Amino acid sequence: MTGPSSGPGRRVILPVRGMQGEDCAARVSAALERLKGVERAEVDLPSRTVAVDFRPLPGRLEVKHLRRAVERAGYDVLGQSETRAQAESLSLLAQQEEQRRLMTRLQVCLVLWVPLLLARRLSLSPYTALLIAVPLLAWGGRHFHEGLARAARRRRADLDALVSLSACAMFACGAYAVAFPETLPPSGRAPLWGPLGGLLALSTLGRWLEARTRGKAGEAVVTLMRRAPKTARVVRDGAERLLPVCEVLPGDLLRVRRGEQIAVDGTVVSGRSKVDESLVTGDGPSVEKAPGSRVWGGTLNKDGALEVRAALAGEGSALARLVAAVRGSQAVKRPRPRDADGFAAWLLPAA
Repeated sequence: MTGPSSGPGRRVILPVRGMQGEDCAARVSAALERLKGVERAEVDLPSRTVAVDFRPLPGRLEVKHLRRAVERAGYDVLGQSETRAQAESLSLLAQQEEQRRLMTRLQVCLVLWVPLLLARRLSLSPYTALLIAVPLLAWGGRHFHEGLARAARRRRADLDALVSLSACAMFACGAYAVAFPETLPPSGRAPLWGPLGGLLALSTLGRWLEARTRGKAGEAVVTLMRRAPKTARVVRDGAERLLPVCEVLPGDLLRVRRGEQIAVDGTVVSGRSKVDESLVTGDGPSVEKAPGSRVWGGTLNKDGALEVRAALAGEGSALARLVAAVRGSQAVKRPRPRDADGFAAWLLPAA
């Protein structure tokens, strides 16, 4: 939503924790666009970031108001940045921490699940099994219970809420069977400790695999961005200037010394050298370059000096397109996708 403002437009990128699917992305985007002065909010789900274009209104619309809107929607804002690369780095650190936390909880679930599966062989008393099930539910399933709390704040059920309530129902039934077995028929006196452990362990495993896959894509993007050149030697009006890559224009003449990265895509004007193109093409051997040869931004000049006429820079360069392809690799949808959270939203009350 756009509102009147005397100030210039601004863009800020917020790394957001807790978004799991398209439903979450739509909710965050809607919460931001309801603010007066926000022109657009674009969520990049693979990197868990949201880019917000807005016109600041002193005291009424500042970055802190954007963060509050996201937090009221039930998600955590990890920081703020003017560049996507920095925001993605913050998001990647949070995703790596999430992977470690999920692996720890998965290991706890497995350690506690095994004796519950073997309770009869180990001759465990019903009360011993109940004591083992308490930390299994409370700590092993904590991330699902936290998801249930977030879903309650959003007033919309999701997959975390379904797993949490299912696990709590199993535990409640099992605890009742242990405490008051005489009130139940013989067929209903067996506690559901095995299914409880299986539900938490397998659901946690699925969540960890999802976080690991998402983290690998994020690491690839951050690695590419870190290896991308930041400056270029540009010849303008007969003088050589060291400029940020974002200021290089198509048609500029660039000088690339031995051991330096070629800043942008272009064509060699003079000089001969071998260029390492592995960052862009993945091929190991260096390629001989001479006047008229095409070169790519991000590649490494290994031998002699080159003069390059810039052709494409910024978002149009091969390296930028490669980064965009890696970002979008997890955003590809099937022709008829099924959102698990949306499925849970109607399954939960029915169950």
